[in-house]
Amino acid sequence: MAMSFLKKLQININKVAEGYFANWTPEMPVSVGDYGDINGYRFTRDGNISRYRLNLKIERIRKETASFEKKDGLIVKTQASAESGLGSGNVKLDLQFGEAGSFLYHLRDITNIQFQERRDAFEKIGQLLLSGRIKWKDDYVLVVEVKQAGKAFILVAEGDNVSLQLECNSDIVGNLNLADVAGRVGYVRDSDSVIRYEVSEAISPLYRVVSFAESPPDGGGKLPLGGLVEKIRMWFSDKMPLPETIYLTEYFDRGHSVAGTFTLPNGETVGLCQTVEDAAGFISKSENGDLATLGIAELEVVSVLLNAGQMYDE
Repeated sequence: MAMSFLKKLQININKVAEGYFANWTPEMPVSVGDYGDINGYRFTRDGNISRYRLNLKIERIRKETASFEKKDGLIVKTQASAESGLGSGNVKLDLQFGEAGSFLYHLRDITNIQFQERRDAFEKIGQLLLSGRIKWKDDYVLVVEVKQAGKAFILVAEGDNVSLQLECNSDIVGNLNLADVAGRVGYVRDSDSVIRYEVSEAISPLYRVVSFAESPPDGGGKLPLGGLVEKIRMWFSDKMPLPETIYLTEYFDRGHSVAGTFTLPNGETVGLCQTVEDAAGFISKSENGDLATLGIAELEVVSVLLNAGQMYDE
């Protein structure tokens, strides 16, 4: 049950939230520069590239009034009963979750954290990978963006056809962001089949990741990065070149992917590509299977522009 609901949650939230994945659980920190595997439909951190002193600049864009309000597979009905006292009242919400993995994410005080210079990050990380200084598994991903929230109210259904009734005190009825009343919500009708987080301190509930592969300069499909590193090792008789002796000579930014040609000290050129991980790739990495056999071959792929406008809901 748990694995099934997490799989559906990641597919649903990636679709609705334009390329993000859910940090499970949200109170566990995820940072830009973290790298690791996808296991059990969640990111498992093995390390952070900051240990290699790449001097990459991280930008933090905060907007205290910004909100993030997304839901999927959920019907919400709101009703208000006025109490004594002008402008205040009890708000009741009936929530019907259609299937496991249905969710409601209400976030407030948003900070988007990402690499400040996309090309600089690609070049320095590429040098690190191609020099073999970091032991990079072919299934590794790198966190390149984190959406942090100062307050959060998150509900996720573990089962199908689950209902809740909530009650809170608020001046707002129609467009209530439940993050504003986190910790002050009453559950008139509760369910053990809904996981909930009500947090009034900074958490990192959403993130984006990229994967790396060889992109041969003479064309052809992407190849596992490990094979390219081994080829470089053979060229240099196991004495790998230093990162600073590897130069990015061509760079192509296509929004959802970045590609470049690197020149090695021996004059050989190699191609490297960085691709934003979509839901199909994320699930495939978790299940270590072929996309065609995972039941998501027809999954809509969301292309994401990184370092473009931040995704805020005013």
